[in-house]
Amino acid sequence: MTLATRASVQPALAGVPEAMSVALPGEGPLSMEDLPALREALKGKSALAIGPGIPRGPETGALIAALVALAEVSVIDADALNALADQRERIAEALRKAPTRPLLTPHPGEFARLTGEETERILSDRVDAAVRAAQRFGACIALKGAHTVIADPEGSSAICAAGNPGMATAGSGDVLTGIAAALLARRGGIGGTAERARLAVFVHAMAGDLAAAEVSETALLASDIVRSGLPRLFRRWER
Repeated sequence: MTLATRASVQPALAGVPEAMSVALPGEGPLSMEDLPALREALKGKSALAIGPGIPRGPETGALIAALVALAEVSVIDADALNALADQRERIAEALRKAPTRPLLTPHPGEFARLTGEETERILSDRVDAAVRAAQRFGACIALKGAHTVIADPEGSSAICAAGNPGMATAGSGDVLTGIAAALLARRGGIGGTAERARLAVFVHAMAGDLAAAEVSETALLASDIVRSGLPRLFRRWER
């Protein structure tokens, strides 16, 4: 993993020795001026994850569209989704240029901003809403929430039965972004974006359940999913 970030953020990575980083010149919101550095950072990388923690400005949506066209496969979350929503009518056109179908991972609020739909309508039939958005944008959609819905442009959908209320905590969605990017980054193996998205959602939810069993739903933090849940899940699968 390589994190591309402003130089001012790099000292915060001192306690994460396995995380490599690339300093982006300048400061403030991401803009088209960052494209050369990010294009260079993408060389040799098999997946792009963008959104959590990014500084968003008026040119961020255009930058994301340019990056998605360059990356082998992309996971788009958080403020990257909000940046795309600033130019809602151009989202499908931007994602159509991607070499491989991207994965969007919105919660209902982000989904409403992306689509322009009322949150109440989305929540009344989340499966139908996710399928409509997947077909509209030509992307896979993971509509997060209690029993996350995953949909693809062909009209297929799935619902994850795992997960718990404790996972509705800050950073939990960012963990899903990382898991999804890791699975999509694997050049070998079977499955396209939709299949790997479903696996990512399941892994994330199961890891959350295992972490909650250890620390309780009430005390659950996003870091517990990574440090406790994922190792416990992988140990189960190795038996």
